[in-house]
Amino acid sequence: MIVQKYGGSSLATPEKIIKVAKMIDLRIGKDKSSVVVVSAMGDTTDDLARMGCSVSGKRNDREMDMLLSSGEQISAALLVMALETRGIKAKSLNSFQLGILTDGNYANAGIIDIDVSRMKRELQHNRVLVVTGFQGIAQNGDITTLGRGGSDTTAVAIASVLSAPCFIYSDVEGIFTCDPQLEPRAKKLEYISYDEMLELSRLGARVLNSVAVETARKKRVEVSCCSAFSQEKGTSLVAHSPKKSVEFPVTGLAFQKYVTSEGNVSVKKDDLSLVSAVGYFLGKNRCAGERFADVLGRYSGYSGDILYSRHSISAPVKTDRVRSGIRAVAQEFNLV
Repeated sequence: MIVQKYGGSSLATPEKIIKVAKMIDLRIGKDKSSVVVVSAMGDTTDDLARMGCSVSGKRNDREMDMLLSSGEQISAALLVMALETRGIKAKSLNSFQLGILTDGNYANAGIIDIDVSRMKRELQHNRVLVVTGFQGIAQNGDITTLGRGGSDTTAVAIASVLSAPCFIYSDVEGIFTCDPQLEPRAKKLEYISYDEMLELSRLGARVLNSVAVETARKKRVEVSCCSAFSQEKGTSLVAHSPKKSVEFPVTGLAFQKYVTSEGNVSVKKDDLSLVSAVGYFLGKNRCAGERFADVLGRYSGYSGDILYSRHSISAPVKTDRVRSGIRAVAQEFNLV
């Protein structure tokens, strides 16, 4: 038994859905069954959100969740049809049918419980069960969504209750030392610790949803991030990543818009981004912090205080200098 999750870019067209069905066939072989969690096709969620905003100037989170949740149901049904064409017995289930219970926090709900009884019963008759990600049902019966990247959370939560390994498939081959679009020489990591991945997710890396990583860490779910259309090994999340040298203590880099706290209000600084380096207990390494600041100062015009946390060091830089800063820091810490 394995749990697989496929993101929206991997399911963006009917042709890609057919390719995903082929890859599922290869991955389960002749003797495995699988729960497959799907996102909405391509940009469907964003398109639906824009549609909702176009008919109402006032956001209604309950109705928006009702609207956005429809995207995953389309993906699930189409994928089952493609699997059946390959001779694989499959069935789709939405969050209500499966019994994914959430709190009542519309647009950003948390999973409370998953009823495994129907999953196990259906898997006795179907080799593949295709499940809608990103959504659940509140105790009052309303549909809720889990926030951006919530399908990752669905997959990890299901893997947890089934005690199964979880494979997150996307259009990238794994987790890299930094965004390959900013630095094409970025290295793919073989392993990364839960703590480091959680820090990267919180600081802007969009490979994995931070709630999914937190769930995986808490429940010790075996998670791998891989390419949807390749059999190449991806990146595995582990309790402790291999020990790094004193000279190169950084695992990866991330960036996001810089947000400051003024009183109780978070304010975005449109011209600034926060560049962060992540490594196990990196926040205690003042020498690494000085090197980080020096490199950013020379290549991205950084000036100011370094922000330290347990596993990261960060600094604000001008948004138009992020690329040069990331590339320079990556070179300094042997990430390319």
